Amino acid sequence: MMMTIMTRTITHCRPAGVAGAVVELKAPANYQITTAAGYSVIASPLLTEIAPVVGMPVTLGFNSVDYDLFIASYTPGQAAVPGTGGSAAKVQASAAPTTYDFSTSSSTFTITWQGVTYPVSLVANYVSMSGLLAAITEGLTGSGLVAQDNGGTVLITESASPFAGGAITSSSLPAAVFGDAPVYTSGTASTGGSPAVTANVTLAYNSATGTAFSGMPEGVQRLSLAHRGNEYRIVSADGTTATVARLVNGAVDESWPGFTARTMIDYEATGLNDTLSWLGPFLVCPENETVDMFEVNFSFPNGICGFDSKGKKRIRHVEWEIQYRVYGSGSGWVSHQGRVCA
Repeated sequence: MMMTIMTRTITHCRPAGVAGAVVELKAPANYQITTAAGYSVIASPLLTEIAPVVGMPVTLGFNSVDYDLFIASYTPGQAAVPGTGGSAAKVQASAAPTTYDFSTSSSTFTITWQGVTYPVSLVANYVSMSGLLAAITEGLTGSGLVAQDNGGTVLITESASPFAGGAITSSSLPAAVFGDAPVYTSGTASTGGSPAVTANVTLAYNSATGTAFSGMPEGVQRLSLAHRGNEYRIVSADGTTATVARLVNGAVDESWPGFTARTMIDYEATGLNDTLSWLGPFLVCPENETVDMFEVNFSFPNGICGFDSKGKKRIRHVEWEIQYRVYGSGSGWVSHQGRVCA
């Protein structure tokens, strides 16, 4: 299954839920990881979608583990200062894409630039040229390269001057995207100027000045990063599309700028207190039989734990509510609530 997010809307293949429901939504993206001063530095233009500030509590999801952390530092993105002269390296497709749908037949290729290789995976239905370009550009995170629409064909090139000089190389490129004979053009270096600065954060345990969060593998990593808890309220729903608002401490955050547009298959969307859309009701025994007791089991395939500054598991709580009534009696529901922790 896949999900497309854009500003404050989410679209996926199942019914989008009901207005008022609260969902936990993890929207992974590619981030460039480096190490500085004992911190893992996490960089991506997509950081703007969480409206980061120092001290903000965040949840980072990486390798199926959630870390509750705080933003220790935030460096906003800065545009490049153009250099003088030079030309951009590029790879130009020889034909327009023949499909935007890679959900049933995925395609993976690599782009190598300045001695670093970047894998690009096309695995979903990107619907349009803009969706396809966004997926390719995301795979090139940290390279300074972008995918652009050049007259209905795909162009991979340096994003802006100053140009680095050199050649882009690649593995075999998919003909469905680049045609049968893509053209490679080497670039020449600019003089002067300064490259763009990608927005980046460092994180810490317990507070902004707590123990540095470190140890993430350097290079491009797939992870999710959001305000603590990843909670959003469904404002409205229409079929498979919902409009959502970010929640901070249970209240709508009017300052939230919304999501950066992208399509994912590795998202996670889980209902939290969807009191307007219960699961059930169900008969607890075969028709014409009776019971005086029933048992309900809860399963958490992904676990329900957090991790402290020493990497040890710590308690996380999940609340539940069950209602029951005698079938056919017309009586009201009897409610029981509880909490599971581990």
